[in-house]
Amino acid sequence: MFHHISNEFHWKVNIEVAQMYDRLGSSTSTNDYLRYAILESPDNVKWKLWLVSSRVMLNQGMMEEARLCIERACVEVP
Repeated sequence: MFHHISNEFHWKVNIEVAQMYDRLGSSTSTNDYLRYAILESPDNVKWKLWLVSSRVMLNQGMMEEARLCIERACVEVP
């Protein structure tokens, strides 16, 4: 999808797309792009993406999943 963007920046684009879909109310697309962002991100920023994921889960009304994302962020902090 992002052929013209360096591989090291794909995660940044994916997190922005995920947040856009979250604002539009498309939870399936939001979760897909969050997953792509976390998988493609460097290890030193994964914790930040888990915090963004928890915020998205809260917006979707998924309280338990949001809590789990915060716990994962705590584990991932370098």
